[in-house]
Amino acid sequence: MSEENNTPTTDKTSNSLDPKVIALLSYMLWLVGGIVFFATSKDSFVRYHAMQSILFNVFILAVYIFLTVFGFMFWFLLPVIAITIWTVLFATWVLLMIKSYQGERFKLPVIGKLAEKFAKQV
Repeated sequence: MSEENNTPTTDKTSNSLDPKVIALLSYMLWLVGGIVFFATSKDSFVRYHAMQSILFNVFILAVYIFLTVFGFMFWFLLPVIAITIWTVLFATWVLLMIKSYQGERFKLPVIGKLAEKFAKQV
């Protein structure tokens, strides 16, 4: 995981909320929040975090489906594997919320690059 210290613009968005608060909400409101804020915001900071939220939540959904479908193959290890995976994903989710509220463009390894690419397209 890497960091870029690009602070959000100081302009308030059209709904008069601070971009850092909107970025935080895009993570807190899961997939729906990311989609709504990505579609409605023109702020590059908000769009980046909203897209990273969308991609992160799609990844979480894929992990859930994988564990559900293939869990029977590893039934004896599934509790340990699942608890470890969900703990890491939860900690990452909390870290993303904290970093977005601090005004940082915290970049996840693959998802962050994709989010940057999609956020630049308007």
